[in-house]
Amino acid sequence: MTIASNDPDEALYTINLTGNGEPVPVPDINVQVALVDYASGSMYDFGSVMLGNSGLAITFTIENLGTAPLSLTLPMSLGGLNPTDFILIGPASNSVAVGASETFTLTFTPGDTGAREALLTIVSDDPDEANYEINLMGTCTPV
Repeated sequence: MTIASNDPDEALYTINLTGNGEPVPVPDINVQVALVDYASGSMYDFGSVMLGNSGLAITFTIENLGTAPLSLTLPMSLGGLNPTDFILIGPASNSVAVGASETFTLTFTPGDTGAREALLTIVSDDPDEANYEINLMGTCTPV
């Protein structure tokens, strides 16, 4: 920074300024199943289940890879063509600390035969993925 003045021996007074900028802390959501990342918009296939039965409960993990706590809007929603064919349990908390995770489970329990689909939407305060969506799919075979 330079300051101009009418001082006869120091008409220009210069001060060197330095500093370090710090980024604004933000949350960053990531979703995994069995340590495999599922990006928003991806699909999880529950495989085949016989009519009248339920598939295995699959544990999904919501990670916060950001630098600020992640807030979740609960309950998460199931939509799409066959949302009642998928049972959602959890997560227990609506906040995920920096570097931490929360889990929830989904179980495929089809009510009719054929291909069954739903859309899981996770709403959070992640600035670039506020609506994290995973397409769910399963096939129901006749008895």
